[in-house]
Amino acid sequence: MQRDENDRLTLSATFTPQDPSLHLYSKDIPKDGVAGLGRPALLEIPNDSTIKVIGELTENISAQLPDSGPEELLIYPAGSVTLSLPVELTTARSRTETVYVTYMACNQQGCRPPVENKAIEIKLPKY
Repeated sequence: MQRDENDRLTLSATFTPQDPSLHLYSKDIPKDGVAGLGRPALLEIPNDSTIKVIGELTENISAQLPDSGPEELLIYPAGSVTLSLPVELTTARSRTETVYVTYMACNQQGCRPPVENKAIEIKLPKY
């Protein structure tokens, strides 16, 4: 977590495929993909979290139309993408919290298995 230029707390996650030729899918495609293809890059907060979402999920790179496949299956350029979510802390129940990530990486040779709703524990800043 970090503070943005307006002093709002922001939760960010950088998704970096191990193979630099792999691309990720846009945060804006459906959660189950387009006709079952792809999975969006997502950073999500559970409903019972002490972290309250106060804005829209944003990306540091714009998604593009794919070279092949359905046009709705938007992709990010090969390499890393950072997603950011404006948040605030509601209470300090604990020093850690769980967030969930979803993503799928592909290239011209094929796709890696999707990662869906993977729980990641993060440390919260001092309240």
